[in-house]
Amino acid sequence: MKKLLSLLASFVITGGPVGTLAACSNKDNTKDQHKNSAGNSVWAWLPGIGGGKNVTSADVWNELKDPFTNIGGDKWSNDPNEWDGTTRIKMAVQLMQILSVSILANSNKLVDSGQSEKMPDVADYQDLQVILSQQWKLLVSNTNQQVENKKQSFKNDYQKKWEDEYHKWLDKNYPDITGASGSKKYEIEENNYKAAIMATGADNGTSATTMLTNVLLNNNMRSYQSSSNQILTNYLYNFYDFTIVQKKSPDDWNKDNISARRDLAVAFQWNYTTNAWKFNYPDFDISATLKNIATDLESKTPEQYLNDHRMVDAPIFDGTTNDKLGSLMLNSNIYQAGQLSLFQKYSLERWFTNQKPLAISQVTYAFKDAANAFKDGITSDDFDKGVLANITTDLGKLAGSSPEDWETFYRNNNGTAASSKSLLTLNNGDDIFKSNVVKANIYGNVGNTTYDALPADADAAIKTLSRNSSDTATHMSQVWKIGQVSDGSGLKDDSVIAFIDTDGLHIVHIDGGQYLDPTTTDDYNNYTNNWQFDSLSYAHNTFEAASHNKTDDVSVNSKMNTQFKNAKYLQYLVNQSNANTIAGSRTTFNVLDEVKKYAKLDSSTDGTTSNLWWFWIFDFFNNVEKNIVKIATPDDWYKRFLTFKTQSGSEADTTWFTNVINSAASNLTGSAIGTFISKVQTENTTIQGYAVGWPDLTFDVSAILANITTTNGKFWTIAEY
Repeated sequence: MKKLLSLLASFVITGGPVGTLAACSNKDNTKDQHKNSAGNSVWAWLPGIGGGKNVTSADVWNELKDPFTNIGGDKWSNDPNEWDGTTRIKMAVQLMQILSVSILANSNKLVDSGQSEKMPDVADYQDLQVILSQQWKLLVSNTNQQVENKKQSFKNDYQKKWEDEYHKWLDKNYPDITGASGSKKYEIEENNYKAAIMATGADNGTSATTMLTNVLLNNNMRSYQSSSNQILTNYLYNFYDFTIVQKKSPDDWNKDNISARRDLAVAFQWNYTTNAWKFNYPDFDISATLKNIATDLESKTPEQYLNDHRMVDAPIFDGTTNDKLGSLMLNSNIYQAGQLSLFQKYSLERWFTNQKPLAISQVTYAFKDAANAFKDGITSDDFDKGVLANITTDLGKLAGSSPEDWETFYRNNNGTAASSKSLLTLNNGDDIFKSNVVKANIYGNVGNTTYDALPADADAAIKTLSRNSSDTATHMSQVWKIGQVSDGSGLKDDSVIAFIDTDGLHIVHIDGGQYLDPTTTDDYNNYTNNWQFDSLSYAHNTFEAASHNKTDDVSVNSKMNTQFKNAKYLQYLVNQSNANTIAGSRTTFNVLDEVKKYAKLDSSTDGTTSNLWWFWIFDFFNNVEKNIVKIATPDDWYKRFLTFKTQSGSEADTTWFTNVINSAASNLTGSAIGTFISKVQTENTTIQGYAVGWPDLTFDVSAILANITTTNGKFWTIAEY
């Protein structure tokens, strides 16, 4: 294992394999020797290429017997400039896997030699370098154990012949291509196996990318340090004795202890009406505030003052002066409820842009015979008379000059009410809420404020939604205006989307739709102590202390998770996820859990669009270096982990690699939309295959695409960093 670690930590990782050369050879019979069963794979040959010698990054490319990529016409090349897009993505995926291993193995290089010894104390990543180095040790240990378990399985299956069978397995799956023989050959092949585990999670192992992602995605924002209520109370009594009893100046109280002066001054500055500080961090005049407290104490005892002025735990700051609070001091391993870390925020934003999530709830009215309802077209006869009466009654609740709002209607209707347990996204399909018909109707109408007339009764509703292409009065769906909803600052119009699916009539509501406003462009500089302080303060002083009898108190409050202020609907989803833990909440989704499911890694190395989100790790660290660590050349940070050299030893062009990275997010979003639109087209094909007399109206695919991109795509837009 030491030899493998040496290879990984030296030439493979810090001297990684990228060059812009073309290697040539006449040995046609060797052109496939570097491949494994998954196709082109760096890790099929990379660790074993050196055969134990000191290998440079140029060697990694040029020791190959043939150029390793077929670019057509029986021509092979290892020049990235000659690769097609698919090949570049494949290789970029593999380089990202190498980079993940390198980040764990060389976490001390997260900050270069010209910077401080460790990353700044930002939110949750105070000890990121230490955490990652521990993960590296765990990765090595897990890999060793997996190899031992594999050997044991061969021992169990083949007894005395286990070693021969194990070697055959290595020859087939992780072959040596250096020409080594005997024990040296199998040492190299076993190292190939270990490297494949570490980089790709081969053979059901855990890869470095998985471990790195888990660390970043499962660390919430750390809470801040604060002075206790008892300490602050003691300060107040001591201050009262000093200024009122002893008649000394407030400026002289603890004049050599700026922390005590600051804590007492800040402790009474939380406005419980507005749920915000009375000052604008970091500006704060300690002397003036203490003088005001002293003035109040001239006519009040400390007990009376405490009754009139609610105290909060005073945050602790580093570097406080008389008029500046300094940097917020964060706890090392205590996390603030409901507050998300930098990478969680970043991942949420990327997922939000890509998957375009919506929270939905609905009331449905079932066919009496769903299996046969479509056979002669959709009519009122497909519903029981009692259901028809219920539909008419419920339509009346949504009609008139004072229609019911959705929450009232949802809790008191005559249909079957249900809220989706997970969010609707372009590509998920894990429950009946996610059928193609449901998705197409919702995404086709999200943001639509051209309201249709509410039908007078069940017969009218069913006729207009009967999906009959020969009747111009029928529709695939309609948008009905209902009672208004509050967005926290006032009332806004609200609506539902009505349509008929194979199970009956659906009336669907986009929960939190009042927050589907165009986003306000912001930039990465919102990753500062300012929003950390405001957001953590609200969570600590108000959210944790609230009784939470009303779930909407949390979900619409703009002071919770203010780091998402540039995307109001995402802020709603995050805050509502907190409210969903409270008894009585009708919704149960957890937005961070959705992202974690979406970010689940597998051992695939094919570089298809399903893996493109891996590049978020690169983009995230790129922005950390640029905006938090603030290194001089942030765009080159990855070169501390991967060395790009030509055969002559000069620096190689990396444009192809960074171009793939930079386009990954847009490629992924395009893929999500493309997959969704493809499913809508498939639904249309199904409809077109219905028998004569069945409902045959199809979806307007172009209109749906335009709605979620051009017309209302802004709902899910996040400022590019």
